[in-house]
Amino acid sequence: MSKNALPSRKSEYRSRALKARMALPDAARLAAGEVILNRLNSLLTRQQARNIAGYAAIRGEVDCFPVLADLRGQGYRTGLPVVIAGAREALLFRQFDDEETLVAGPFGIPEPDKTRQEMTPDILLVPLVGFDRTCHRIGYGAGFYDRTIAAYTKAGLPLLTIGLAFECQKFDKLDVEGHDQPLNYIITEAALYQPAI
Repeated sequence: MSKNALPSRKSEYRSRALKARMALPDAARLAAGEVILNRLNSLLTRQQARNIAGYAAIRGEVDCFPVLADLRGQGYRTGLPVVIAGAREALLFRQFDDEETLVAGPFGIPEPDKTRQEMTPDILLVPLVGFDRTCHRIGYGAGFYDRTIAAYTKAGLPLLTIGLAFECQKFDKLDVEGHDQPLNYIITEAALYQPAI
């Protein structure tokens, strides 16, 4: 992304970042994804938490399923988000053990079926469309992750948030609104980003 001419509205950021992500060649996407997942594994070795929720990748997002499978082998409890149809509230999480237990959610995104046990993650892998160096993100605009992070904070529940993205999705600075929740980390193939302390 150009360092001098940033769009002024989220819809413009979203459009540019989506185009950049979708333009990645398959080989570059695969190689970058492996580096991102290796960085994530390295970060997770420093954490005590054992309940982790990921996401089902759509529209060229970084696929976190391989690392979730690996973590299950290490004794982690893994989950995926569930959107409650018609509700604009925090996400619910259900245990995710294998892809055969997934069904299409309200937006067509795979999620665990209702027979799967609910879980409360300590670590949340977050998909994103665009981000900046301060670990602010933009998604598709529905606000589910912002509401979820805010709800965990309000309830005093510990939640480590880690965004996964490709470097081509980065902007110098995003327009941030009051409800936008920064992440603890964002990992790309080029760097591990943290908000300035």
